[in-house]
Amino acid sequence: MTPVGQADNGHGVTWWSLVCFACLMATSATAQTFDPQQAVAYALAHNPGLRAQGAMAAASRERIAAARSMARPKLVAGVSYGLSDDPLAGLTDLLETRSVTTGSFSPPLLDNPGTRHLSTTSIALTFPLYAGGGINAGIEAARERAAWHRDELKREREQVAAQTLIAYYGVEAAMQGMRTAKAAVSAARRHVRTTRRLLQEARIVRSDWLTAQVNLAALQGFAAKVRAAAASAKSELRLAMGLPSGVPLTLAPASLPSLPAATRPLVRRALRDRPDLKGVVRQWRAARAQVTIARATMRPHIGISAANQWYGSAPGFANRSWTVMATVHEALYDGGAASARASAASERMQALAFERRALAARIRSEVRQAIVTMRTAALRLALARRRVERARRAALLVRRRYGEGRTVLLDLLQSEQNLTKARIARERARYALLRGDTLLKLAEGKPLP
Repeated sequence: MTPVGQADNGHGVTWWSLVCFACLMATSATAQTFDPQQAVAYALAHNPGLRAQGAMAAASRERIAAARSMARPKLVAGVSYGLSDDPLAGLTDLLETRSVTTGSFSPPLLDNPGTRHLSTTSIALTFPLYAGGGINAGIEAARERAAWHRDELKREREQVAAQTLIAYYGVEAAMQGMRTAKAAVSAARRHVRTTRRLLQEARIVRSDWLTAQVNLAALQGFAAKVRAAAASAKSELRLAMGLPSGVPLTLAPASLPSLPAATRPLVRRALRDRPDLKGVVRQWRAARAQVTIARATMRPHIGISAANQWYGSAPGFANRSWTVMATVHEALYDGGAASARASAASERMQALAFERRALAARIRSEVRQAIVTMRTAALRLALARRRVERARRAALLVRRRYGEGRTVLLDLLQSEQNLTKARIARERARYALLRGDTLLKLAEGKPLP
């Protein structure tokens, strides 16, 4: 947080100071501390890509209802009204309104019925009994697509969580790097003061003091790079979380994971639980249903219907007639459209089968690679911790010997440099271990963190 200075200049507190203080208090009030679980929860709640995937999943669920409606009765009501002097329409009107008389069939009247008002009110109920298997196949395809979108949403959530965690661990490593750089700069300043005192006491040559100053400048440049890297890491974490840039960010330390005991059980679990692999299977089943849908258009279709009609010169419910019928029809030739659609869906099934094999192989490789990364990082971390402890003791010993005039400045600076490198190696190994654990869980399809 940027400190706010006082602006009274000895003349009391100004309005500007009050405004700055109020802004400081408001910013402090909105400061948030996140642990890995909270960071992931925040990212999952604010990621716009996840919201888009959720909307697609909801749309897929509605398509299931639409597919099921094809197997349900349909009720249709309608009203028509018109004028006509067509002889056939005139005769039909006489029959439908039951107004035929003995004189209705005279040739002059049949030929010239005059302008008649024709109105029909109808209610019809239709019910499909069999549609070549296309209705059930359509429901199955809709179900599989909805499940596929759910799998996609789940996988997207896992990827957002993994991206957030890796960025979180990157910020942790960067902040520890800043502490390491700060300690190195502090030690370099101490060496400048020590060499200045020793030079004044004529116990060292001037070149030692200049070397200490050069060392301080180099470490200050290193610290500036580390601060820039930390700022970049925080920006990546904010982007992954969807956190506004004005909200202060404080992180709780993450705990180190335990190493996996065996590889094969994790591979089996990944092949069983990975949502994207399940999604490919869902797509294959949907393509299989599309084959049935395409072929159904060339199979017999059976349905029944019942209708009521009312005829008159104006809309109404007079002169009622009813009709109940069963229909059977089958397309004999459609120019090869159904066969082409079925072939396209079959090719899609074959492509998805190959895609599933390729994805399964990639999943096996991802799990094994993540395990190797974790084990290597754990070994590096153990070695780095021992290295840090030894470098720290060596630096203390060389510092004491230099103060006693028993060694040269270059040995002291080298020992401090070794300690800084050891600390950096330790944090890199820790980051690699945490990142490897995240990638392993992502490869397995396990919830994160």
